[in-house]
Amino acid sequence: MVIVQIPMMALGVILMDKSGRQPLLLVFAAGTCLGCLLVGLSFFLQVYIGSFSPGMGGIPLVIMLEVDFPCHT
Repeated sequence: MVIVQIPMMALGVILMDKSGRQPLLLVFAAGTCLGCLLVGLSFFLQVYIGSFSPGMGGIPLVIMLEVDFPCHT
C-alpha cells in the first residue's frame, strides 16, 4: 500500500502547485467517494451472492431434476 501511497502523495504535491488546493481536493474527494462506494458495493454483492445461492440459486436445478426424473408415486 505504501508503494502506491508515496508516489501519489508526491503527485498531489506537484499538482497542488499547478492547480491549487481547492480543485485538487474536490477532484480527489470525488475519487475517494467513488472508491468507498465500490468497496461498499463489493460487500453488498457478496451478501447478495450468499443469499441468492442457497435460496433462488438451487431452484432451476431442482426443477430440471423434477422434469428429467419425475417421481411416479
